[in-house]
Amino acid sequence: ADEVVHRLKAQFPDKTVVRYCEDDDYDEMLQGEIIVSTPGSLGTGIDVPHLRVVIQTVSVASPAVNLQVAGRLRELKDRDVKFCYLYCEQLPKQKEYHRKRLEIFESRARNVMIRKSRVMLD
Repeated sequence: ADEVVHRLKAQFPDKTVVRYCEDDDYDEMLQGEIIVSTPGSLGTGIDVPHLRVVIQTVSVASPAVNLQVAGRLRELKDRDVKFCYLYCEQLPKQKEYHRKRLEIFESRARNVMIRKSRVMLD
């Protein structure tokens, strides 16, 4: 989480990027425009008002975890909300998890879009 926060702060210097893990302060988390957390830390029973986008960076196949993470989002009157997840199609296990996620969200999402990206990390 710390590395992701560091990179996001560099990429978006005009945004307030905060971490919410372990013993981090809930009220400080609410001040963030971009929040980096984990399913365990920002799990069931924790609400983030006006949350617009959730990006899941860790591949998991568990229906419960995927639905919990996507379930952080609530419908907003003035804009769409988006749940995004990342996976590497060159890794067989991540491809398998992707297929399972498509099954999980097929009947639960308004629409599903797949976008491919080639990202090079330094």
